[in-house]
Amino acid sequence: MPRTKMRRPDELHRRGGLAMVAAVVALIVASCTLPPPAHALDVDNPPKPVVGGLVTSNGWSQIQTFTAGRTGVLDQVNLFVQFTGPGDLQVAIHDVNGAYDLGVLLGSGTHNGSATGEVAVPLSIAPHIVAGHRYAIALRGTVPASQGSWQLSFSATVPLVGETMYVRYDNPPQDVFPNPSYNISLRTFVRPF
Repeated sequence: MPRTKMRRPDELHRRGGLAMVAAVVALIVASCTLPPPAHALDVDNPPKPVVGGLVTSNGWSQIQTFTAGRTGVLDQVNLFVQFTGPGDLQVAIHDVNGAYDLGVLLGSGTHNGSATGEVAVPLSIAPHIVAGHRYAIALRGTVPASQGSWQLSFSATVPLVGETMYVRYDNPPQDVFPNPSYNISLRTFVRPF
C-alpha cells in the first residue's frame, strides 16, 4: 500500500493563509466598481454675439448640423435659451443624410423649466457618435406657436464651418432658410466608451 505524504502543520497554515488572502482580494475587487468616465465638451458654439432668437413650435423644428470631434456617447446638449415657453422643448439627435437632411433618429431628451441662458439638457436616449461624422440636432416645442414658444439664441459670427442651420415645417413639408452663415448656439458633451 503506497504511503501518503504527510504535510507539516506550518505548510498547511501557510497554504490556508494564502487562500484566505486570495479570497479577501477577490471580494474587494468584486465589490469595487469604477465610476463611469466623465463627459467632455465636444462642439462648443456659444453665442458670439447673439443675432436673434429662434422660436419653436409643434408644427416645425429648428435644426443645426454639427460634426462630432469625439467618439463616445453624446449624453448632454447645452442650449442658450432666451425665453422659456409652455410645454416641453424636445431635443432630437439625428444622423445626417446627404448635405443636411435629417437621417435616422439616434437619441433624444426633453427640457422644461424657467431658466434662461445656458441650459443643460441631459439626453434620456444617449446616442453613440463617431468623431468626424456629421449629425443634426432638431429642436421642437410641444405646443403651437400661438400658445407661446421657446426662443433660442443663434448667431452669425464665426459659424460652425461647413454646417447648416434651417427650419423644417411639417405642413406643407418644406425646409426653409438653409444657411451656413448662421448657427444655433449650443454645446455638446461626449462620454468616452
